[in-house]
Amino acid sequence: MSETSGEAISSECDDMERRRRRFRWWPVVLILLVLLALGLLSRRLYWRWQFEARVAALEAAGYPVRAEQLEAMYPPLAPGQANAADLLREAAELYRDSLSVQEVKLLPLAGDGEMPARGQPMPPDVKEIVTRFLDENREGVERVHRAVRLDACRYPVPWSFDDAADWSLHRTYRSGSLLCLSALQSFDDGQAEAAVDALIAALRLARFVRQVPTLSAMLTYIEACDDVAVTLEWGLGRGSLADGQLHRLQQAIGESDRPETMAQALACHRCMLLPGFRRLERYPNRLPRAPIAAVYGAMGLPSRDGTLFIDVAESYIDVTRKTMSRWQAEMTQVQTQWEPRLRRSMLLADMAEGGFSGALRIWLSRTARIECVRAALAVERHRLAQGALPEALADCAPGLLENVPADPFTGRELRYERLRSGFVVYSVGEDGRDDGGWEPPSRSQRALGQTYDITFGVER
Repeated sequence: MSETSGEAISSECDDMERRRRRFRWWPVVLILLVLLALGLLSRRLYWRWQFEARVAALEAAGYPVRAEQLEAMYPPLAPGQANAADLLREAAELYRDSLSVQEVKLLPLAGDGEMPARGQPMPPDVKEIVTRFLDENREGVERVHRAVRLDACRYPVPWSFDDAADWSLHRTYRSGSLLCLSALQSFDDGQAEAAVDALIAALRLARFVRQVPTLSAMLTYIEACDDVAVTLEWGLGRGSLADGQLHRLQQAIGESDRPETMAQALACHRCMLLPGFRRLERYPNRLPRAPIAAVYGAMGLPSRDGTLFIDVAESYIDVTRKTMSRWQAEMTQVQTQWEPRLRRSMLLADMAEGGFSGALRIWLSRTARIECVRAALAVERHRLAQGALPEALADCAPGLLENVPADPFTGRELRYERLRSGFVVYSVGEDGRDDGGWEPPSRSQRALGQTYDITFGVER
């Protein structure tokens, strides 16, 4: 009996010891969980503090960080002043497109078609499509012409990506494409004055867009100017313009855009994205699935990414303060510096593939293109005045050119070559290689590894 009782007591003691051992682990686990929670909370608070401190530093440095500050950079019109944007919105509502998919593939500028061969008339099937498309949009084109004759334009711009406003860059760009298409038709019909009027209207419309201090507006402006350049190049290949017409085009193109314009656009783009790092649902780019995004937000990682985004954007803004010919080398350094951290960010991984650097490269290329146009117009005016092409671009300055435009990729003067039936003005482009003014081939003829220059040529 006593032996059985002793065994029972011993077993009970063993059970109590095991329970005590198990019980001792709970405080340890609990403490670890509390410490982990405190650690995550402290990191979350630190990242949020760091982000807000960086935003405050931007504001102290004069950068926009709130929507109302962006609004102040795009001041309202005077009371009673006619607003070109009202007519442009009407034009957008009048836009019609009844073309088939196959016809859109043939339509240049406003569709996916390629430009007609230089010096050659539009193919009959393309001309029929262009004529029909412009006929059904004639009323909208007329509205755009009325709009650009006004002195002021202020779009109802959404200053945050989640603000639904009645304004669309795409619709405005579409109006510019219609103007260039109208110029293309006029050039083909031998109506030079109407073509020049349409191109000047397109440039005026592009300037209205340029006044909007956002990156998307700047890129739309650049694309619109490129359409003008493409159309004008083809038109000059069909026939010469009078000196007065060339001079009007020079005036419409105006002075070169300064790098500060792109710096402002980058700063405004940064400002517009800041709310998305405070509230993840306001982030404009693609987000992961909701559960992952919720955990990401709860850990405070958007604030950490926001600080990274601010610093990356500032690095690219610093690039624009350098001489343009140094931009590519500077961008390579910036991309090398930030790429590893960007790839580890769920929100910013796409920026590792281009982002700001892509925008700056587009700006450089289009700047080179417009400078080539400016120089080519001066060469054409010299040919009219002297009866022969100039030996060098310097022969056009300072009378027809204020100075010889610089190649933004090299900092040296643009290249100029006289050809058997005309001339070409060109920039060496991104690769820095002088290909002798070899123009970019059409999309259907481009080959991998092929190199070419950024050109504006006139042959007839």
